[in-house]
Amino acid sequence: SNAFDCHSSASALQRRAFSPRALAGDPSVMASALLLVFTLGSSNGGSRLLGARDGPPRSALRSALSGASHYDAIVVGAGPTGLAAALELRARGARVAVLERSTRPGAFDAERAFMYNVDGRGQAELGALGLLPALFGASISQEEFRISIVKTDGISPPVALPTVDMEQRKRTPAQWIQRSDLVELMDAAVDATSSAPSDSAHPPIARLYSCALTGLSVDEESGWRLAVTSSDGSAPAELTTSLLVGADGLNSAVRVALASLAGDGSFAVVKRKCASAGLRYKVLSLPTAFPLSRPVKGEKAPVASPAIAYSLRCSPSAARPLKAGLLPLRSDARGRTANFITKESHPLWDCTNAQTLSVYLSQTFPHLPLDAETLGEAELARFAANRGGRFPAPQHCTHAFYAPKNGGGCVAVLAGDALHAFPPDLGQGVNAGLQDAQALAANLDLLGVAWGSTQPAGPAPSPPPKLVAAAAAYGTARAVEAAAITRLVALGYPFQYGQELPFGKLRQAFWAANVVVRLALAKACQKLGLPQLFHPQIFMQIQNPDLAYSQIQRNADRTTTVLRVLALLALEVAISLAKRAGLVLSHGLFC
Repeated sequence: SNAFDCHSSASALQRRAFSPRALAGDPSVMASALLLVFTLGSSNGGSRLLGARDGPPRSALRSALSGASHYDAIVVGAGPTGLAAALELRARGARVAVLERSTRPGAFDAERAFMYNVDGRGQAELGALGLLPALFGASISQEEFRISIVKTDGISPPVALPTVDMEQRKRTPAQWIQRSDLVELMDAAVDATSSAPSDSAHPPIARLYSCALTGLSVDEESGWRLAVTSSDGSAPAELTTSLLVGADGLNSAVRVALASLAGDGSFAVVKRKCASAGLRYKVLSLPTAFPLSRPVKGEKAPVASPAIAYSLRCSPSAARPLKAGLLPLRSDARGRTANFITKESHPLWDCTNAQTLSVYLSQTFPHLPLDAETLGEAELARFAANRGGRFPAPQHCTHAFYAPKNGGGCVAVLAGDALHAFPPDLGQGVNAGLQDAQALAANLDLLGVAWGSTQPAGPAPSPPPKLVAAAAAYGTARAVEAAAITRLVALGYPFQYGQELPFGKLRQAFWAANVVVRLALAKACQKLGLPQLFHPQIFMQIQNPDLAYSQIQRNADRTTTVLRVLALLALEVAISLAKRAGLVLSHGLFC
């Protein structure tokens, strides 16, 4: 969020003002489009960017892990949040190591073929790191986004998503980028620090990939002590640091270790109910120039354009509804992916081999060539065997930092999915994580925390003054924002996947009516110059990157309260009128 301190101004954190054009408009159009917009997306198979390497040589890992080694900061997890945090800490003079289980964190994985929607929140952090040109070169702008619906009776013309701009000003649009490409461009920036000109004030970042955290302890002399194991089978080693950043995902090992060390109930995970939680997803790889219809003799089938998003609809006669989404790419030279998101009970999950899957797809999508001839027998077999993933329940950790009493001034913070995780309903996962890195850097700057020449020499130098205070300020504010974003996701737009729910159509209709009413009232207040008693629905407010998640929550709660008061007043007036009418009728009968 914009609030790195409970009492700091939002502008203090917004070092660069990048923001997307707000999305809104006809809810029925959004219901068709947003199966794609904030969900899993396409991938080109993991194209390489900026010369990123597959990870440090194994010999370098053995050397780095041979005996105890001290770093000013250790980041666990090499996703966008962890890599951003590492670059920010290096910029402040810290000797940083990034610990990551995988050999190449940016490699394409069909089970994690996410498409990130990097809005103004994420762009502010990438801009501060000098990575916006790389982002723009590898992504599709929201302004370029077009969607087409593919049904049994034809293909609709591509249309832009409806938008609304309550501030009447143009914002920098959000960018669509494949997860693998974003991680690789950030990993390349980390890798480039090892070949940068010698600069003692900005040491190279150590990339300790193919390594896992297996233990965490603390002592007053060396601070955090991390037991680390390499996947090459070498003996475990020990690393020490004064600042530990846990950016290691939903099932964070750092968070679990901190909860154990704290021993007072801290670092509990609070989960919220959400209509999209528990939905299963998996990804089908498609060939380049995928045909959007079955071949007809004498006619050439239209093919999918890389720059256009597609929603593939099943036959109306299908036993259970099913959709697949394709998001836009810069290029589909290495293929494309279709994403299926369903309930646990959907028959798609009963297809466990290529033969049964081929029969099912031909019956469900008779108008599309989802067969062995087009996709290949091996891909059908892989997709059928793949058990996919699940959307987590919106959840956040109650604490975002920990300073042990006997740690000699060392501190740990949580960021990214280790702090907050949720379904992709609002497209905020990567943005919230990048904001965590930005907030950590801003708090360090606010209190003048820096490493390098200000530190005394030695194998384990003392932590910088005010490090604990900066981490505490970060943790206090980010815990508030983590709680807010998980609540927003639970309420924002959980019905976009077309999942079958009890009273599903009624609930979706109520959601759409809620969007229309709140937007109309907000626009009326703005047009008439009245106090802003009403705000647009959460889904629309989230598009404004100048708003902190906690501010959006307050706006939504305020609007709900006003609507409830008005509803009660209207009910009271209706009852009063009904009573008056009854008295008049009664008087007429007895006159």
